[in-house]
Order: sequence, then structure tokens, then C-alpha cells
Amino acid sequence: MKTLGIGEYTQRGLRAILHPKHVWHWIFIGAASISLLVTVLQIAFPRVLVVPFARLDNERVGSKNDTKLAQSIIDRYEHARLELKTAGPVKQQSSTVLATEAGLQPDIARALDGVKSYPLWQRLIPFSGVYFALTKNQSIEATIDMQRFADYTKQRLVECKVEPKNASVMIKDTNVAIDSAKDGQVCSDKDIAKAAQAITLQPTVAKMQIEAKTVEPERKDKDVQGLLDEAQKLANRQLKLKLLDTEYPVTKAQIVAWMTFSEDPNNKKEMHVAIDTAKVRDYVATMQTKIYIAPTVTTIRTVDGVEHDRTNGAPGRGLNHSTTAEALKNQLLKGDGVAAGEILAIPSKVVYERSYSATRAGLQAMLNDLVSEKGDFAIAVRMSDGTVVSANGTKRYHPASTYKMYVAYALLKRVEQGNINWSDSATAGKNIEQCMDVMIVNSDNTCAEWLGDKIGWAAIQNEVRALGLANTSTIRGAMYSTAEDEALFLAKLQFGSILQDTSRDRLLGLMKRQVYRQGVPAGTGVTVADKVGFLDGKLHDAAIVYGQKTYVLTILSQGSSWANIADAARKINSQMNRL
Repeated sequence: MKTLGIGEYTQRGLRAILHPKHVWHWIFIGAASISLLVTVLQIAFPRVLVVPFARLDNERVGSKNDTKLAQSIIDRYEHARLELKTAGPVKQQSSTVLATEAGLQPDIARALDGVKSYPLWQRLIPFSGVYFALTKNQSIEATIDMQRFADYTKQRLVECKVEPKNASVMIKDTNVAIDSAKDGQVCSDKDIAKAAQAITLQPTVAKMQIEAKTVEPERKDKDVQGLLDEAQKLANRQLKLKLLDTEYPVTKAQIVAWMTFSEDPNNKKEMHVAIDTAKVRDYVATMQTKIYIAPTVTTIRTVDGVEHDRTNGAPGRGLNHSTTAEALKNQLLKGDGVAAGEILAIPSKVVYERSYSATRAGLQAMLNDLVSEKGDFAIAVRMSDGTVVSANGTKRYHPASTYKMYVAYALLKRVEQGNINWSDSATAGKNIEQCMDVMIVNSDNTCAEWLGDKIGWAAIQNEVRALGLANTSTIRGAMYSTAEDEALFLAKLQFGSILQDTSRDRLLGLMKRQVYRQGVPAGTGVTVADKVGFLDGKLHDAAIVYGQKTYVLTILSQGSSWANIADAARKINSQMNRL
């Protein structure tokens, strides 16, 4: 037997291995080995890494880590916008905002998870990693902040909405015509939710479209055809206005202008036509010029309120606007015809020329005329000899801030008696003296109420009643006084001895410095010590007038003005200077 050498043996082995009937066996073994190796590598590939060559929204991201990927997405969509379009049958509109303002932003977590997603079952497929790496293109979807999205879309709902317009009848030129109905539209939350589901986030502009729904009007053109026929029938009436012996045709345009159209409150499909009486009355006023004659003036001259003589004026002539308008309206609704205007005699205008004697009777007549002329007025004049002349002098009014004179009087008495000291603490950081000053000079309420509480409101009332002010109450919640009572108090202060001289001079000095001077001080133009009051339409001025004569003048009023009080004071002061 021949022994083979090593070289020959090797050559024979290779020929056996490479023999055709063994090649496919070795190819299979090789391929299986490679597949097994690739599968092992696929299984071992870290799950936290992005598959090589994978794309994120068409951009290669295989070499980036999570941080870089997230920042890349943020940068790319930083200026992304949302364009919202409303497509409706009545109104189309669009608005564009930054996507983030509308609550839209890229879902970074989902995008990163998607680009790294390589499940085990895929890893077990040989060479699936290569296919995955070459074909993977993860899209970036939007995530919605529902609160911000709701805030954004809420305004879009409002902008989308168009109220339907019900049919009506309108005045067009000098005729009546149908004011046609028009559809409206509305967008609902459901429409927005549906549109939101279709949003595809884009780095530039993402589009969202809402389909608005038609809202039909309740009242269509056919529903007002009957109203139009009725209105046209009225407009074509042959109507005339008779004034004295002349008949004046009323034009179609004028009749149309009188018409008003209203919706039936119980049935919106129904409308009614009516004739506006006020507009007819305005027309009658213009027609009055056809027959108008102006009255002349009757002048009545009085002395101390008693008629002395008069010059009679002639009456005029005019139309009774109300009854004439009603006659026109009724005839129009009835049918063709003539409505007669009611002619009225217009009384002569009466003008008074009043004069007053230089007597107290003349003063009384003047006060009577003033309260008659100026409305809710009460006046009292008291002189140094105790004489009082008044008109409505005992009529009760809430005293407003004039009650502060009584608080000041009660306070001064207690200072005189040593029961209260000027330096004692009061309220609002003030002492008693400071509170007294601002109560009178500035009519401060806080100090007045505090001082009244300290002294006692019942005690203050008892003390002013003791002075003879029988119609005065200082009880909180039930205050009242009269012009005569306030005049009596000031007369006792000025001409009597109800306080020591220093106390009297202190109060009068404050009243001369009080800051509200539009009433009696403005009217008389002389030195005045007064206390005013104003509350809920009440205007009062209680004053001591230092003119050619020193006297007391109190005026209480409701719904008046400082100008009225000043005018009355001027006239009274002039009369007082003549006595």
C-alpha cells in the first residue's frame, strides 16, 4: 500500500471539498453562518440608539443622540404656523398664527421612540436591520395642548358665526319692498374636533379647515309677502288733511314714512305693520304753519303781589296735534278719505311785571312770588328786632349738612362748661378743635358724625328745642328742620346771647370761611356767615347777611340749583336795603 505525503493528502482533501456535489453544502453553511452572525448583531444592537441611516421626517438622523434629535426637531418646527380656514356658505375666512399659540407642537417623545423602534421579532429576521435602516422614515406628528387649542378655536367659532337674517319689509325710496332673508352659518365644536384630527404638522404651514354649516332664517321671503301686500295697500291710500276750508293731500312718501314693522313676539314668522303716531304728530306740527296765528302777550303789572293793571293780548290759533294725528291715523287705517284737523285757540302768553313797595308787605309779596317761581323752595328772613317774614317757612326738609350748626352749638356749650377740651383726641387723627373747623369750613361728615355721637343726638335735639326750634329733629335717621327754625337759630346766634362772645365769634368766623360760596354769598355780594347743605337733590343755605342791614336769610330747596338760590338772595338783599 502506497503511503501519501502531507501535500498530496491536502490536495486530495481540497479536491474532495470542492467537488461539485459538495459546493452548495458549503455555500449554505456559509450563508447560515453569516445570517446567524447578522441576527446576533441585530439582537445585540442597543435599543436606545437610532438605527444607522434611519430618517426622521426625511432627514438622516442615524448618527444623532436623543438630545441632538430633540433639539433638531425643536429648531425645525420653531416657526411652524397653523393656517385655519373657515369654509362656509356665507362667509369664508382664514387666519394664521404660530402653531404653538394654537397649542400645536411636535410630539418629540413619539418621534424619538419611533425612529429607535426595532422590535425583537424584526431583529430575529436576518438582515432586517439593513432594510430597516434604509427604509425607516419616521414622521413627526403633532401633540395638542387642549386648553390652548380650545382658547384659540373659541374665537374662531365666534368669527365663523353669521346670524341668519329674517325676511322683513323695508322702506325703499318712497315705497315698500321685501328685505330678503339671508342664510347664516355656524361652526361647532364637533367641526373643529374633526378638522383637528386631520392636521398634519409641517415645518412651515400646517393647514386646518372647518366646514361651517348653513343656518336658515326662521322667516323666509314668502312669510312676509302678506305683510308687503298690506303695507302697499296702505301706501296707496288717497288720504287728505282738512284744515279750515282747505284740503291737503298726504303723499305716498309721507304715508310710507309713518309705517313701522314689528315681529310678532309669539310667532317669529309673523310680522305686523303699524302707523307710528309720533311720526304722524310730527307731520301735523309741520302742517300747523298753514293756519297758525301767534298769540300776543298779556302783561300784568302787580304791586306787592296785587294786580294793578294789565294789557290784554289777543289769542292765537293752532292745531291740536294729538287729536289731529289720531284722526289722520284712523282714517288711513279705515280707507281713502279726509281727516279734519282740530283747530285750537292759543291763549295769550301772560307776562308779569312785578314791583314791590319798600315795606315788609312788599318783602312778603316778593318771597311769595319767589317760591312760586322757583319750585320747591322755602325762604325765611329774620331781622334784628325779631320780625320774621317767610314763604313755606314751616315746611319740613331734611337739613342736609345744615344740622352741623346744631352740633357746633352743643360742642361750644360743653367747651364753655369745661366738659370737653379743644385738645382732646377726636377722629381721623384730629383733635376736637380740628374736627370743629373742618366740620364747618369743609362740611366734613366724619367729624360731624363723630362729634354728634360723642355729645349724643338726643341731647343736641333737646338743646335746640330749648331755643324754640320746635320743628327741628337732630335724631339720626329722622332729621328734619324748617327755614324758620334755622333762621331763628342764626338770629339767636347773631343777635342773642346763647353762647359766650368767644364761642359765638369762633363759630361765626368759621361760617364766614366755609368754602361753598355759590349760594347766598354769591347772590348778595357782601360778607356772609353761612352753612350750606346738599344731599340727594336738596340744596340749603342758612346765612347771616352783613350788608347795609344785618339780617338772617335761610333758603331750603329740593331739586333746585345754586344759581336759583343766588338769584333769590340777590333780590331779597335789594329789597332789604330799601326797608
